[in-house]
Amino acid sequence: MSHGARFCVACGAPPPLCSMSTCEICTIERIEVARVPNSIRFERCPRCGNKRVGKEAWSDDCDKEIWQRCLKHALMIDERLGEPTISWDAEILDERSTRLYVSVSASIEPFEITTKVETIASASNAVCQTCSKRAGFYVEATVQLRAQGREIERNEIKDLRSMLSTLLDDPNAEATWFVTEEGDVRGGHDVKLGSKGLARSWVQAMVNTHGGQTHETHTIVGRKEGEDVTRMTLLYRLPAFAIGDIITFEQRKWRVKQRRNDGLLLLAVDRYERKGVRWRELERARVIVRKKDVYTVELIHSDSSVGEFLDPRDWNVRSVALPWDYQKGGSTIQVTSIDDEWVSLPRSDFNDS
Repeated sequence: MSHGARFCVACGAPPPLCSMSTCEICTIERIEVARVPNSIRFERCPRCGNKRVGKEAWSDDCDKEIWQRCLKHALMIDERLGEPTISWDAEILDERSTRLYVSVSASIEPFEITTKVETIASASNAVCQTCSKRAGFYVEATVQLRAQGREIERNEIKDLRSMLSTLLDDPNAEATWFVTEEGDVRGGHDVKLGSKGLARSWVQAMVNTHGGQTHETHTIVGRKEGEDVTRMTLLYRLPAFAIGDIITFEQRKWRVKQRRNDGLLLLAVDRYERKGVRWRELERARVIVRKKDVYTVELIHSDSSVGEFLDPRDWNVRSVALPWDYQKGGSTIQVTSIDDEWVSLPRSDFNDS
């Protein structure tokens, strides 16, 4: 060996040497490229199947993604190595345990080093926070469904409830978005929810679609970590006008055909005329006949302008002017009594086509 020549500081071997002045064999002996514990534990909720590694958030990731996060959490690589290349494979041992085979390739110039390690990823049961809240009937907000000046109808409750289902079915919905309890109460329907955010989103969707009024209140139910814990109650009232109702507006009679975001679409009772009206304009409108007081009757005789039917209250024969949407040969019409006089009505589902 010539004077001043480099050599391995461990065994005296000649170059090539790495930055630590060791040959390839000594470098491999001195550096632990990768290490991993014999087992890695992750938690799995037996109720919903969500999983988490360590203190991460619960998720519904597939097994492969969970195993990858287990390795990311536990696999340790020597910092002196260049950018490592990691590959791994899995062997399922049983429903709880999976053996992971890991291969790590890295460089410490001028050497390329590859190491293989293995570990077992094991699942342990733990109830996630959401399922714990569900099981404990956790409630953050109550949404009360009502109608202004009348009882809310069953089909209206069904329509509003379907809007909540749409929010719950959204793939981006939060884990705390769930229904704890619901049921009919006097004058309406109450829904207890696990999230104030869900309650506000639902009520906003109802207001955007149907209009109406809301009122929000908060009640303190306890303290946690020095802060008040509150429960929210959101009252939502549908407009006083239901589809199919007869109202007076601008001294004329109209039938409610459709609710819109900004108001109502009306059909005139006396002639073919449609009119869109904003909520603010309807402040002086008045309901004179509810939909439940509208009868569908069968004609026993009709000519070009008048039809005869049996009064559903006493079964006497009555005459009424045919509605403007009546089609010749039709067997039924809709009628109601206004000021003790029978009036025929255009159908609220009338279609221009």
